[in-house]
Amino acid sequence: MDDLPQLGLYADVTWYISTPPREWFSAIDVESNDLLLSCVAAVLQLVTPEWQSNRPNDSVPIRAIEAALNYAENPSRNIKKHVSTLAKGCSSSRRKSLGYEHRIAEAARAFANASVAENQDRTVSEIAEALSKTEEHILYKHSIKAEYGKEAETRQRMLEAFVNQLRTLNG
Repeated sequence: MDDLPQLGLYADVTWYISTPPREWFSAIDVESNDLLLSCVAAVLQLVTPEWQSNRPNDSVPIRAIEAALNYAENPSRNIKKHVSTLAKGCSSSRRKSLGYEHRIAEAARAFANASVAENQDRTVSEIAEALSKTEEHILYKHSIKAEYGKEAETRQRMLEAFVNQLRTLNG
């Protein structure tokens, strides 16, 4: 990960690993929200397959993420309404799954809300929430297996997903 500064990221990988993902924004300088959302969606991919596997009849969180990315690429009033509706639907999905995969639905809701946010502060806040819920879910999965102290490993995986997507998009 020697190319972090060229990608608009703070050069010290250990900082990311020791810092909660919701605080990473002080060290991320990407050109656009579209790029940022795409990178965060790559991080969410660490947990969304579990949702699809365990809740095959509830596609709302997955559709919310897809719609949010679609809106980022092709903003229109209709797509924005669709994203907002799916974000609200994530709350229902969360209630149905409370105790197990509910953080995945919360992450999807935050991500969808970030894509349609009216200002940059709200976008950053919602993305931070999506990253935080993703980390919480991964750590929860470790804890039910009595595997503790996995914060650094989890953040490393999240950072790698983010950076790999950023590299892909930057060509």
